[in-house]
Amino acid sequence: MVGVRCGHRRLLQIVMTLFVDALSYSCPDYDSIKTSSVTGKFKLDDLAGEWYLVGTSEPTLPAECTCPKATWFIDSSSPTVKQYHYETRAHCFNAADITATLKGEARDPTRPGLLSENLAVFNHSVAPYCPHMIYDIQSMPDGNLVGFTYACLLGRSSPVNMFSFNIVAKKPTLTINDLKSLVAKQNDRTGGVLKVDGIRYSDQSTCSWQSESVVV
Repeated sequence: MVGVRCGHRRLLQIVMTLFVDALSYSCPDYDSIKTSSVTGKFKLDDLAGEWYLVGTSEPTLPAECTCPKATWFIDSSSPTVKQYHYETRAHCFNAADITATLKGEARDPTRPGLLSENLAVFNHSVAPYCPHMIYDIQSMPDGNLVGFTYACLLGRSSPVNMFSFNIVAKKPTLTINDLKSLVAKQNDRTGGVLKVDGIRYSDQSTCSWQSESVVV
């Protein structure tokens, strides 16, 4: 019974921590965090294909799910509203790979990186769309392409929220120290408005990615 009570206490601590964190941050304004890399020539179509999810604080992805990769698909070519979906695959609980599908829309042609999305089951969203912001894309010296995204899981105006800081890369060439440095620079550049706690990193030393290749 002591073990059960301790387990309940630990669960309560986790819930309370999440609640306090949710009250401590607000969803940032997209224009305040985006860079010139996601304006001008940038198109949502540029995301099509496979990416390594090398850093994430996604609260709905259990910590036991490791080495995630995401494949993006563009579902429409409307000049006003682009529809898309992407599939995230990860190794979870020492079992078979698990895949989650999210679908959404880019509704503002002047801000192609400002997205709205949510989890999809059988090609239908299961909840209202929430903000997902592609706010920076960087080219590394080795030709690797790295994207930074930030999601507000309960919506733009919710007073209580959860957040997801994500880093995707076309090639798994960045070390965990490299990734932490990139996160620190984003945090400094945006004045600390992004929640960067609890990011889980993946690289070639922790995943069997060295034998795999992604076409850039």
